[in-house]
Amino acid sequence: MKIDYERLFGYALLCFSALALSGCDSSSSSNNSATNIDNNNSSGQVIFSADFESDLEVAGATTVNFDGLSNFTVEGVVDLIASGNFGILCAVGNACLDLDGTEPGLHDPASILTSSAIAIEPGNYQLSLYLGGNQRRGDLPACDLADSVTIAFDSFLPETTLTFDSAETLTLREFQFTATTSGQASLRISQLGLSDSCGAILDDIELIRL
Repeated sequence: MKIDYERLFGYALLCFSALALSGCDSSSSSNNSATNIDNNNSSGQVIFSADFESDLEVAGATTVNFDGLSNFTVEGVVDLIASGNFGILCAVGNACLDLDGTEPGLHDPASILTSSAIAIEPGNYQLSLYLGGNQRRGDLPACDLADSVTIAFDSFLPETTLTFDSAETLTLREFQFTATTSGQASLRISQLGLSDSCGAILDDIELIRL
């Protein structure tokens, strides 16, 4: 029997081309899937958050000495601020807190915010929040002073103190920690010093499990 080598070679070349194209498509699909998985993991699982928007909706407007925070109990006083009032611009959305309310000389420390108990499992976590100066330099003598704020999350995140100039803009602050055991913990944020009506500005708190 006579074999048509030219035709046989043509069939082989066609099959090889089809396989090569199929392999390229498969590789591309696999890479896209891996990228999506990585992106999803990077966002983390939100364990706790507070942006004060719902509090402002309830209050209806800027409210000095606000005591109705939905995510925290307050010792001392804080002012709930609608962005733009008193010359204060919030970092995210339309609501933020002045951590030193309008009762000068009556509280030391000016305020302590304590969240309800948050369940923690072993793993890696990140706490993020916006903190900055009171943005009211020149309004009152106290508004020209630096502010100091402490942040703690029980034994999982030892107390950290941040001090910044009153004119410092709201800046994202991030803290990472690893929990080796399960437990319950409360987030505490405090404005240090005697209340003077000009405190640090706090906005958009989020605790995520990485």
